[in-house]
Amino acid sequence: MKFKKKRFITNLQKGIFLFFIFSIAVVLLFLAALQKPNFLNNEQGKATINAAVLRYQPVLHKFAVKYGVSSYEQFLLAQMMQESGGQGGDPMQASESLGLPPNTITNPEQSIETGVRHFATVLKLADGDLKLATQSYNFGIGFIQYAKDHGGYSKQNAVAFSQIMAKKYSWKTYGDIDYVEHVFRYYNRTNTHLSQTKT
Repeated sequence: MKFKKKRFITNLQKGIFLFFIFSIAVVLLFLAALQKPNFLNNEQGKATINAAVLRYQPVLHKFAVKYGVSSYEQFLLAQMMQESGGQGGDPMQASESLGLPPNTITNPEQSIETGVRHFATVLKLADGDLKLATQSYNFGIGFIQYAKDHGGYSKQNAVAFSQIMAKKYSWKTYGDIDYVEHVFRYYNRTNTHLSQTKT
């Protein structure tokens, strides 16, 4: 009788332990799902573009039309939001695309023109692949050929390229491997063509 009682208690303890582990796993999976970036699910960002960025929309629209990327106006606003939140003299953080140190540009209009022109260039070189163009805006044009040689844009290719470049320059890190996700959280695809309705 004592043996059966001990066995029952042991089985009960095992059952409680397994239930406890299972409960923790369910909670962790739920939390991971909550933290997953929106763009991974439907590529439509929910984060808000602030007023500091939106005030530059007329200037951005002018240059988006000039460089043939007016249908990407909403995306460019999302990119500016990630780059600077509309702050400073170089809101598109475009100085480096000219081979200059960060924040060399101090005129917001010049920054926006340079940033839009650079975006148009990487988009064309990326054959219209928006994710590849986005990561290349951050990494530089060299990433485009690397990605094409390795099957196109992927997070794995972004990580690998970052590691190669960091090693090349003896830097701790190179660029933002999460840049695509960071920009896309502000990008609402339903508004992509809003600029086309403007006169």
